[in-house]
Amino acid sequence: MILSASGGASTAGGVQVLLNNQNLGTINVSPTGSWNTYQNFTIPNVTISGGTKIMRLTVVDGAKLNIDKITFVANGGPSCTPGASCDDGNANTTNDVYDSNCVCAGTPSGPSCTPGASCDDGNANTANDVYDSNCVCAGTPTSTSGTITLDAIHDAYLQGSTRYNTSELRVENGNRVAYLKYDLSNVPGTVTSAQLKLKVGSDSGNGTIVIQKGNSNNWTETNISNSNKPGSAGQIGTKNSTYSGNQTYTWNLTASAITGNTISFLVVHTSGNDVSFKSSENSDAAGRPKLVLNYTSSKAIVGNDPSPIRLFQTATIEKVNIFPNPFNNSLQVNLQAGVFSRIELVDLHGRIIQSRNIDKDIGQVTLSFAKDQLSSGLHFVRLFGENQIVTKKVIHTK
Repeated sequence: MILSASGGASTAGGVQVLLNNQNLGTINVSPTGSWNTYQNFTIPNVTISGGTKIMRLTVVDGAKLNIDKITFVANGGPSCTPGASCDDGNANTTNDVYDSNCVCAGTPSGPSCTPGASCDDGNANTANDVYDSNCVCAGTPTSTSGTITLDAIHDAYLQGSTRYNTSELRVENGNRVAYLKYDLSNVPGTVTSAQLKLKVGSDSGNGTIVIQKGNSNNWTETNISNSNKPGSAGQIGTKNSTYSGNQTYTWNLTASAITGNTISFLVVHTSGNDVSFKSSENSDAAGRPKLVLNYTSSKAIVGNDPSPIRLFQTATIEKVNIFPNPFNNSLQVNLQAGVFSRIELVDLHGRIIQSRNIDKDIGQVTLSFAKDQLSSGLHFVRLFGENQIVTKKVIHTK
């Protein structure tokens, strides 16, 4: 079996190959010079039967790589003379020869250079560009971008002076106003675009619904009243539509208004027939009010978070160890003392499950959880230090 893959300039790792749960072996992918430079890597002497198969590839040891194609060569592959010249079809290699498995591969080519010498990688978002040991010019990212989706931490609606904290948020011109509150402390940068997504509940409607930024956050879904409800700090989004049952609608919001650690929204129906939207208490988790934020950041983010955030290592991730992983009711985090000041456990929806400050002289933190506090599956431990965020993924099992 031949795997065509690239391992970047310095990253590498293994790929375990399963075919219908048959372990064919693990391929070690070495650095190939760049993400666009592919080489062939082989598992020799693979025995498989005919028919439809399901292949599963699992990266091991933190591997980072791109895969181009997988080829099975029947009957031991083509005959060849190991060491004989060939052409691997890659313009970025030279001195192509057959190896002992009759795989044609060459040596990555590139300009001659002095590793560590200054260069220009052509990327305006990097600085301190230098050649690495493979003569690949690369710099340190000066900014990163990503997307984060947040669930409301509080939501309710007022009808006159009566508070409703139910599975639906109802809005009606002159009668009902809904209120949403979001925690923005986990957004690692400046918001460049923002959208509010609401899914219609049991009551369809139509007309204009505007989103206003609240001028205060001194309320919760269990105590909001006419005396502590946020007033309007200005309209930041509007939509005129027919709102059909169980459909999701999106309001584009003014990005510059999405600031601070906490933000409140007023959902105000100004014309048409009343409508209800699913709230954060609704059993339809995917239909709960979502705040989708795109952002850019100058902070270095390090770790193995698989989210759209582009990750790069500048700090002490190797000195952060978490166990057990998978975990049940508690996690122990061992870290380098004097580096981090806050720790969070975050779920896949961006909700902060637990957050606490860290004494900088402490090198160990234990997070404990109630029996039903967490859902099963992927979560993230985030450690905050000066000019950096370290993210580690953990798995919760019940």
